[in-house]
Amino acid sequence: MDFKNFIGNNQSINKEPEAIKKTEVVTPVQVPIKETPDLAPKFFDLDTFIKELYVKTSTRNKENIQNQQFASSYDISSACILNIIHKLRNTPIKNYANKWAPITLRGNIGNSIHHFIQDHSDQFTEDEVSLKVPSIRFSGRIDDMIGNNVLVEIKSMPYNDYRKVIRTKTPRINDFYQTLAYKYILENHLDEAKNDTTKTRSPRPKQNSYKIDYIQFIYVAHDILAYDIDSLDEAIEVVRKVKKTLNSKHNTFYFMTTLLLDLSTFDISQHMTYIENKIKRINYYMDNNLEVASDDEFVDPSKCFFCLYSSICPHKKRR
Repeated sequence: MDFKNFIGNNQSINKEPEAIKKTEVVTPVQVPIKETPDLAPKFFDLDTFIKELYVKTSTRNKENIQNQQFASSYDISSACILNIIHKLRNTPIKNYANKWAPITLRGNIGNSIHHFIQDHSDQFTEDEVSLKVPSIRFSGRIDDMIGNNVLVEIKSMPYNDYRKVIRTKTPRINDFYQTLAYKYILENHLDEAKNDTTKTRSPRPKQNSYKIDYIQFIYVAHDILAYDIDSLDEAIEVVRKVKKTLNSKHNTFYFMTTLLLDLSTFDISQHMTYIENKIKRINYYMDNNLEVASDDEFVDPSKCFFCLYSSICPHKKRR
């Protein structure tokens, strides 16, 4: 110990005892004791995570939506035209956060499933084909191609949807229309999709021509508990029924199946007309700076729950 510092700077080590005794005794100042830092272990808190998710999805959605210039294949197949027009016009949004938290989780699961299949297969001739056509305000991305006539779409889904697909051997209608949007672009706007100089996140089409004769869906069940069940036993029973439907008792990939559509075996003309008309209608409203008519065939009030513009939309479905 440094004794000099201990006794203080105003005192001398060599002073005699008498001098020290005469020194006035000063009451020491009481210095508050510092609180010991909380060393208790920290644990993941779900409520905090939900708040974090709310903030982060809000930020990400704002970045994705602001300055949006193109309608996507999902927009063409599934979205209400009001949502699309609001997005293209950069209509201000009060709250950019997802209205349903599982959307983000399922979106990430879906992306992982896409990458898993694409990274482990050499069967595709083109992956993540970017289709950007500024003249009609369209931007989409095909999952995979095989040659110039087979379009492949990878879709993840909850088990209740998966069971229905494998039982009926029919794709979900929105999935079907999404692939038809790609077919329409490849067969009608290929030159612009290949040669436009707008930056894309993935490669443009490789072939000089496409004639889509087949659409193949790769369906993957990602969430058994999305089914309306109350116990693990019921969940196991759902899986058993899926296996039975697929006749795949010993197949460890019972949660993954393919569905092939030969387009020559049925008439798709009315469906292609729907795709073409929706794209034209979007551009009509945008080019002429018109509001969407309340009786427009592409207005879909059933989409209001997930729509970020529902609070300001005059056509919102009232309950």
